Amino acid sequence: MKRILLFILLLIGLAGCATLSVQPCGEELARPYFFEKGENLVAFRMMLQAKEQQIEAILQIKKIAEETYDITVFSTAGAYRMLQVTLTREEAKYSFLVPSADHAVVRIKAERFFKLLLFPSQSIGKCNIKKGQRQVAYKHSPMVYTYDMEEDYPQRLTGPKSFGKVYLTFEDYEPYEDTQLPHQLHYKDGKIQADLTLLRLKK
Repeated sequence: MKRILLFILLLIGLAGCATLSVQPCGEELARPYFFEKGENLVAFRMMLQAKEQQIEAILQIKKIAEETYDITVFSTAGAYRMLQVTLTREEAKYSFLVPSADHAVVRIKAERFFKLLLFPSQSIGKCNIKKGQRQVAYKHSPMVYTYDMEEDYPQRLTGPKSFGKVYLTFEDYEPYEDTQLPHQLHYKDGKIQADLTLLRLKK
């Protein structure tokens, strides 16, 4: 009987430890969002690599309504427009896409990237601690943020399994008002990669 009681107490103790291990994953953890402080425009320099081709471009994003964005990509060689789309969580309406890239797969991959960048989730769903990092999934979102144990800002955002091997990493955080924003980002979707450098924020 004593052994059974000891076993039960041990299980309770382990359960308590497991509960405590989740505590670092609280609502205080940040999700990078470039329009959090009332901004209406953000611009990045973007180096895009796909099928052994490399394109340098400017990515300009305007917030035109709540969770509604006008997104334009300009080539730095000649400053001609390559893509323009109005994006919400539910749909993407293209007003222009350069004819050589106007394919369904290009549209799908572009939308994946923009949604990872522009629609951070708000409420924590579940949290796992693995190899010294916190992996946090948010409610109503199939995406997972990865944080170092001592950091409140994420290193990486992994897309849902339905996207395939898709992720966005955040680097070179710098203070911005009462928060921090990453100034370097790296995106990977299969064989497509993009490196982004923050150029401008405007209110």
